[in-house]
Parts: sequence; C-alpha cells; structure tokens
Amino acid sequence: MTGQAVPRRRWRAAHRDDLRWAEFDGRFVLYHRRSGQTHFLNAASAVLIQDILVDEVDLDAACRAISPVQDGDASGPVDPDRLRYLLGLLERFEELGLVERVEN
Repeated sequence: MTGQAVPRRRWRAAHRDDLRWAEFDGRFVLYHRRSGQTHFLNAASAVLIQDILVDEVDLDAACRAISPVQDGDASGPVDPDRLRYLLGLLERFEELGLVERVEN
C-alpha cells in the first residue's frame, strides 16, 4: 500500500427509527428494534449515539466531542488511552448494530 492513503474509519448512529430511548435519573435505556435487544448506557455513551454520531464522525472527532461530557475539557491533545477505549466502544456498538461504519 505504499503511496496510497489509508482511509479513516468513520461511524454514524443507526437509523433513528431503529432506536427507542428512555432516561431514568441520568441512566439511559436503549431498545434496538432491529435486534430486539435492550441496552443500558451511561450518559457519555448516550450522548455519543444520540448527538455526536448523528453525522459521520471519525475517531478523533468523536473523542474531542465526547471529552466535555466525560471531563469538561475538549482542549489539548487527545489522550491515546481514551482513543483506544473509544475505538473499542465504537467497534462493540457496531457489533450490536447501534452504530454503523461508513465506508469511503
């Protein structure tokens, strides 16, 4: 692959009609209609799916957007550990059908 640009992976949330949300005291319950599964999410994961991944987003952009929710700060360099964690989370959400990878 010498000389070829490597495409950046991007994700977006599953279609809005496939996701049903409920919130109880800051805890989020998500029912995925296609799979018939119910998921319990923390606030950061809910914001990621409901707000950040409305449009196609790459890992860096998702990490910067979620930082204020997690620790109130979006400035400075992105923590590599946070990037790895978020990548694993996105891949898991993709397996569950909650997000989908967008191909270039």
